[in-house]
Amino acid sequence: MSHPTLHKPWTPGELFIFRLVFIFLLVLSLPFDRLLFESLKNAPFSFETAFQLFTYRTSFVAESQSVNHPFTGYWNWLIALIAALVGTIIWQITDKKTTKEYNRLYYFLRVFIRVRLALAVVTTGVIKLLPLQLPKPSLSDYHTEYGDFLSWKIYYLSTSVTFAGYVPAIGLLELLGGILLLFRKTAAIGSGLLIAVLSNVVISNFVFDIGEQVYSSFLLLLAVFIFSYDFPRFYSLLFLRVKTTPDPYWANSSNERATVKKVLRAAFVAIFIFFGIGAYRSYSAFQLPYSPEAGIKGTRGFYDVPTFVYNKDTLPYSLVDPVRWQNVVFESWNTISIRDNEPVIIDSTKPQLLWHPDSLKNFEKIGNAGRHFYRYTYAPASNNSYRLQLFEKSTNLKKYDLHIRIADSIIYAHGANNKGDSLHIQLARFSKKYLLDAGRRKPIKIY
Repeated sequence: MSHPTLHKPWTPGELFIFRLVFIFLLVLSLPFDRLLFESLKNAPFSFETAFQLFTYRTSFVAESQSVNHPFTGYWNWLIALIAALVGTIIWQITDKKTTKEYNRLYYFLRVFIRVRLALAVVTTGVIKLLPLQLPKPSLSDYHTEYGDFLSWKIYYLSTSVTFAGYVPAIGLLELLGGILLLFRKTAAIGSGLLIAVLSNVVISNFVFDIGEQVYSSFLLLLAVFIFSYDFPRFYSLLFLRVKTTPDPYWANSSNERATVKKVLRAAFVAIFIFFGIGAYRSYSAFQLPYSPEAGIKGTRGFYDVPTFVYNKDTLPYSLVDPVRWQNVVFESWNTISIRDNEPVIIDSTKPQLLWHPDSLKNFEKIGNAGRHFYRYTYAPASNNSYRLQLFEKSTNLKKYDLHIRIADSIIYAHGANNKGDSLHIQLARFSKKYLLDAGRRKPIKIY
C-alpha cells in the first residue's frame, strides 16, 4: 500500500525556523542534570527514583531547589536558544541550500517529542491518581494558622481535601493525553487535551509559587509543538468550515520498522505498568511523603501544655515567651511538632517527589512557618514509659533528650535540651473532632 508524500519545497524562512526549532528542542531534551545524577547516585532504586528519571529536565545551569527562585531554569532555555542559533547558521552554511524540505526529519522529531512528553505526563498522572503528589494534611497542619503557610502549601492542602475528585481527574486526563500521544492518528487530540491540562498546571505554578514553573512550561511547549502541526487543519475544519484533507505526509514504513514500533509501544506499556504497581505499593504500604516509621501507639493528638518547668523555674502561659511551649502535636508517625514563640526558619524547598532516608523526610516542615518539627526515636522503658530523642527536621540535629510517661490522656516529660537546660513538662491531650476527617453527614448534591 502506498502513502502520499509531500515534495513541495519549503521557503527559506520555513527551513530556517525548522532548523532552529529542531536543535532547540533536542538540546532541551538532553538528559543532563547534575542534581539528578547526584541524587540517584546514593539512592536505592524505587518508584521515586524512576519518577525522577521519567520527569528529567535539562539543566546546564542547576535549577534552584527553593520556591523563592523559581526562574533560574529559564537560563537553560537561553542556552538552548543560543546553541540552536549557532547550529542553525552552521547547518545552513554546510547544507549549501541543496535541501528543499525536511518532511521526513520533521516527522521523526514529532515522534521523539511525543514519546518524551508521553513519558512525563503518564508518570505524573499516576502520582495524581494516588494522593502522592498532593497528600492529605497532617494533624500539625490542622493546628497551623493560615498565614503561616507558604502559598504553595495552601494550594496543596486545600486541593488535597476536596471531595470533587479534582486531582484524580487531572491525573486521568494526563494519562489519557499521554496514551493518545503514542499513536499517530490520535496524537493531535492528545496534545490538544494536554494543552488544556498543562495550561492549568502552569498557571497554578505561577500563581501559587509551587516552584515547577520552568518544567511545567517546558511540557506545555512540547504539547503546543505537537499540536501546531495539525492546527491549520483543525482551524480550517472547525472555524472556516471548509473541506479539509488529513495529514498528507506518511513516512514510508517497512515491516521491520512496524515491528520496532510495536516493540517500543509494548515496552512503554510495560514500564507504565511496573511504575504504577510500584507507586501503588508505596502508597498502600505507608503514607508517602510522610515517614513510614510508626510513632508511639496511642499518642496521636493535640496536646495543651499546662505545666512547663525550665531550669526549675515554672513558666506561665505566654504567647511571647520564646522558651515556653504553647502546644504539641503527635502525629501517627514518628513526628512531633511544637508551637512556641521561637522564630521558625521556614524551609522554602519546593515540593518534589524524591527518595529520602527516613531521617531526612521533611514534607511536614517545608512551607510551614508556624511550628517546629522534629523526628523522634523512642525506646520503651517500663510502665508506659519511653526515652524520647527529638531531631530537627531538615538538619537532623538532636534538640531534646526526654523521658516520658503516659498516663491516660496526660504525658509527663522530663529531660534536657541540647544546651543542657532541664525541662519538666506536662502535656494534656485536647479532645477535638476534626470535621475534615469526619466528613459530611449529609453530602451536598449540586445536581
